[in-house]
Amino acid sequence: MSRSDPSAEMPQVEKLPAAERIRLAKKRRAQQLKRYAQWSKAMDKKGHQVRNLTGDDPSRMVRFSQNIVLLEAAARGDIDEVRSLLKSGVNPNAANDDGLTALHQCCIDNSEAMCRLLLEFNADVNARDTEQWTPLHAAATCGHIAICRLLVNSGAELLAVNADGNMPYDICEESGTLDYIEGEMARRGITQQQIDDTRLVPEKRMLQDVTRIFEQSESKAACRQQFNKLDSQGANLLHVACASGFLSVIVYLLDQVRVPSTPATRTAGRPCMWPLAGASWTPLKLWPPGAPTWTLAPPLGRPSTTCARTRRSGNAWIQSRRRRSCSG
Repeated sequence: MSRSDPSAEMPQVEKLPAAERIRLAKKRRAQQLKRYAQWSKAMDKKGHQVRNLTGDDPSRMVRFSQNIVLLEAAARGDIDEVRSLLKSGVNPNAANDDGLTALHQCCIDNSEAMCRLLLEFNADVNARDTEQWTPLHAAATCGHIAICRLLVNSGAELLAVNADGNMPYDICEESGTLDYIEGEMARRGITQQQIDDTRLVPEKRMLQDVTRIFEQSESKAACRQQFNKLDSQGANLLHVACASGFLSVIVYLLDQVRVPSTPATRTAGRPCMWPLAGASWTPLKLWPPGAPTWTLAPPLGRPSTTCARTRRSGNAWIQSRRRRSCSG
């Protein structure tokens, strides 16, 4: 039988006895292996490589920035590689798309040695990610008391407020770690009034910005229209103020600016509903160009009420950061 067109042989092969068909199949397989061996030998003589997988060709190598390499090494806990990268001049405050730095990562992983190394190379102990979490927030919510002690002794802000309005002690469940943080706050003479005033800083800042821009605008109508402009998720400043619980901003927008009553949108709903449910939003820029940029709540979507945003938010943040710790 000819081997040039196997499909043409099928009618004849089907008529053969089973034993003969098996013998023919073995013969054909032996012929295939022989041809492959001859071809492979010929290619070796020519020095031909089907595919270069050794990395000898620099043009075919995938290269990552040193910042990404640092974050990946920190996530793996490779202290030697991190030290080498830092000595070569890599920025210790390099962050991924979530704003997560290597210091955030080692606080999540409870790597005290890595934390000390990064601080030795001037890592920002109060670095903030896109949700305004500092390394101390991360260490506190994980209950890593040794890391918390190291950060506090290195100048970490005990009253740092994240996008949910939480300070590190708000999201700390582990009793020993919580006792330490509260003890440090008491030792520094921090009062409840200071805590309350610090929580109000974002609201006061937003009110000041909105007031200044509106009062200095040449056209109040144009400014009012810009304030009421919806972003890609269907949210305007009134949505933001409601979601954040900024009562003074809400009153100013309604009474002084007199923004139009905002109808419910498919993505954002009515502004009055935002304090009742979590919402994802993107940064909104106040008008005119060059005005302050308001980086608003996190993409995880959390309620703005104090009782709902404390314990569970810590777990959600940690899980999201562990999933995306090395995204560039």
